[in-house]
Amino acid sequence: MDQPRRSGLGRERFLRLSAAAGGAAVLGGLPRSASATVPLHCAPPTPPGPPTPWAGDSRAIQTRPSAYALSAAYLTKLQNAYAAMRALPATDGRSFRAQANIHGWWCGGCGDGMMAPGGGIHYKWTFFLWHRAYLYFHEKILGKLIGDPTFRLPYWDWDNPAHLVMPSGFTTPGSSSNSLYNGTRALGASTPLPAAGVNAATMSAIYALTAWDPFGGNPGSGGAVENQPHGYVHVMVGGDMGAFSTAAQDPIFYAHHCNVDRVWAHWKDNLTPARPNPPPGYFGSTAWPFYDENKNWVSIKPSDVLDHEAQLRYRYTGGLILRTPFPHFTIGPFRTPFPLHTVPIIYQQLPPFTIPGPDPVFRVLPEQRSKVLASARAGQRIAIGFQNITIPQGVSGIIDIRSDGQVIGYLAIVPDSPDGTSMHPIHATAVVEVTAVAERMFAANAAPKLTLSPQAGGRQFAPVPLRAAQAHIVAF
Repeated sequence: MDQPRRSGLGRERFLRLSAAAGGAAVLGGLPRSASATVPLHCAPPTPPGPPTPWAGDSRAIQTRPSAYALSAAYLTKLQNAYAAMRALPATDGRSFRAQANIHGWWCGGCGDGMMAPGGGIHYKWTFFLWHRAYLYFHEKILGKLIGDPTFRLPYWDWDNPAHLVMPSGFTTPGSSSNSLYNGTRALGASTPLPAAGVNAATMSAIYALTAWDPFGGNPGSGGAVENQPHGYVHVMVGGDMGAFSTAAQDPIFYAHHCNVDRVWAHWKDNLTPARPNPPPGYFGSTAWPFYDENKNWVSIKPSDVLDHEAQLRYRYTGGLILRTPFPHFTIGPFRTPFPLHTVPIIYQQLPPFTIPGPDPVFRVLPEQRSKVLASARAGQRIAIGFQNITIPQGVSGIIDIRSDGQVIGYLAIVPDSPDGTSMHPIHATAVVEVTAVAERMFAANAAPKLTLSPQAGGRQFAPVPLRAAQAHIVAF
């Protein structure tokens, strides 16, 4: 096994953030947690040797159901599976604790500051693929524990406006007798997710993307889905879910990520023109090790998870899915007229400040401006994607994206650690629908200033310039 590398979180900071997590640290204006605890060590139980390459799967294809459509028998099966997983000793790589820690191990959020070799799977192209592999092995372990190879995980379809409240099986009963319950959540059992980060405007703009990089990320930046809806749901649920180091300690994490995976599956398989897989050139020699349902230490490659039906033997059916029309046109990517550099966002108690320099202004060519306005006036919708927005170390939470002071979208940055901060600079992508402000943003001689306005501790901080590497405009 390769040597793990240090993520930047040492024992001294671990002790400090553990104390903070026991209070009420604040993230994006919501209580982070009442009792979230970052594990000191996240490394999996010592493997017997090098991992064996994954040999494939020949089971019959089964359907992952909506958590809102589970029969009483299926819900009991799900609860029994997690109860059995929780009963395993932590020294077993299939145990709930070990499974939860895998996420921290690969995201660098453990208290000892150590992470997996090649770790750091967020905010780049690995986001979708690694989580798909993780869910696959997690699902097979659960099925093995209840003796049911047909078992598949449910998804929380928060993209359905009728399903913004957490599925009741994960909240009721609200005690340790329910293996799906987690008492650290900030979102109440009957409180709906705020719709802004998962609504039709958000999802339609994402589905209108036709290239992999702005959708799913590249080696240097995350894709739009990782920002929102993915990060938005993490932040809004809060508690263990509010930080990468602890997120997988909450069973709702797996239902949430199944729906994130479902978004990728829909984007890839059901839309026209056909959407691509990530470029194979990104893969290199990448392979990720996991314990399987038989406690074998196996490795799986990115190319092994590109087809969820043929390779991993599950499908998605049912639920509300937006069928985005064929994009009328896409402009870009083009270089923005401002350089890529770190945005000075302020977290929590620190006073707001800005740095000297010109404000970023969004400019397009006259012919592009005319094309956008003609589409908007014809009833089409307009979205802008900002790729590779650099967020500095120590920043997380909900960040408003504004055009001349008006909110047009959000960044939702999930921290590495439960003190509500991120231990690494983050490179994010945001796609926002701007149909309602298109006349102003694209009017003749318009030069809208784009800013980010962090939220923390219940306060809105002064705006700072939004600076990105590339931008896309899409009409759909």
